[in-house]
Amino acid sequence: MEKILSKIGVCIMEQTERIVPADRILYALRDVTGTAESIPLIASSIMSKKLAEDIDGLVIDCKMGQGALMKNKSDTFKLIEALKLIAKHSEKEITIVLTDMNDPIGNTVGNALEIEESIDVLKGEGPGDTKELIVVLGAEMLLCGGLCDTAKEGEDQIREVLNNGKALEVFRSLIEIQGGDPNVIDKPKELLPQAKHSTPILAPSTGVITEVLSEKIAKAALILGGGKETKADVIDPSVGVEFTAKRGTHINKGDPMAFVRHNGHRDDEAIRYVQEAYKIKDPSETTDSRIINIFR
Repeated sequence: MEKILSKIGVCIMEQTERIVPADRILYALRDVTGTAESIPLIASSIMSKKLAEDIDGLVIDCKMGQGALMKNKSDTFKLIEALKLIAKHSEKEITIVLTDMNDPIGNTVGNALEIEESIDVLKGEGPGDTKELIVVLGAEMLLCGGLCDTAKEGEDQIREVLNNGKALEVFRSLIEIQGGDPNVIDKPKELLPQAKHSTPILAPSTGVITEVLSEKIAKAALILGGGKETKADVIDPSVGVEFTAKRGTHINKGDPMAFVRHNGHRDDEAIRYVQEAYKIKDPSETTDSRIINIFR
């Protein structure tokens, strides 16, 4: 990790036998023991990994809403206070960006689908809500690291590297140095796993989409094989959901709202969950921003 960071400035890793080994065991058990929403376990899991890396400061994206672990303000603010308290006792700078998770972020849910979307964003393209989060979180990281004087200045720097290709080239270097195939950036559909089937989810009526329930989308992706229901499950990286319409979109009856990418595993059940996730009503007030608040 240290060699990679010194060479390209970024590294992706998980818990190891030498770095927070207890958290590796606890994290694997949380989903299957009904303790995924335990605030002490969430706070300790997040902070143990960061503190083990000998950081000076960190920026956390704390999500709130029906598609997040923290579904209400009370629990969310308990978690924020726990994270801030641990950082204070550890003498680390911390910024927490509170963001909306009431409907899915971006246009895809699923392992390979989200990687492809990430590549689009690093090319300066991709969905606006994903880009907003990246720009704001990236700016806060620059501010925390003393590489800009204001959040606005940091946002401008992040947008610049997204648009001029520098961010994409760092990602290419990251893939290569960590043993992946950097050609995936140029040929994502050819090199990333692709599901065998694509089933459209059609609008049952004409109107405005007022909700896309994240929890039901996550359940659909899980039962397709995109996540683990038990510790022994093997993830299928090719499956997921791709959205063609989201909250605030006007849609006509019979138009596709989403596509379920699947390999025939429990697809009927997953399709039903995606259908149930969409709520179509008369126009209602919506917001385009994911950012609820920033705690520095």
